[in-house]
Amino acid sequence: MTLVNLLGVIVCAVSSVWLPVSPNLLFDFLRHEARRHKWDFMSNGGPAKSIVNLAKGQDLGKVVTVQTIKYKENNMWVLQDSCTSAFQSMVVFAPVDITGLQTVITGCDSSNIAILPSGFCHDRREKFEQIRDSTSEDWEF
Repeated sequence: MTLVNLLGVIVCAVSSVWLPVSPNLLFDFLRHEARRHKWDFMSNGGPAKSIVNLAKGQDLGKVVTVQTIKYKENNMWVLQDSCTSAFQSMVVFAPVDITGLQTVITGCDSSNIAILPSGFCHDRREKFEQIRDSTSEDWEF
């Protein structure tokens, strides 16, 4: 086994907030490129446009998307992964270097590409409680 030199530091920060909106509405708001400028400070108010959508199954909510965001005179690409289930929804995104992503797409080594992901996870705790209450089994989490 060979050790690989790390290119940076991994930082993890977590925050929790309750929002009085439906889970599906929140998931659609966060993943849709037409609404990204309303919440993503990196877009600086600029519109986002999906240029590639890669489905991860038959569910429309499970998709990897490459979006381009016009920022001043430069274009920024954002790699976004979204998925949803009865128990949680997740939207994870990261700005990526355009030339770096293009080299990965052509089959080059991706180990030198720096990606700093951010994202949201919506936990549908009420689903856990409904299932637990509707069965005679004891659940432990």
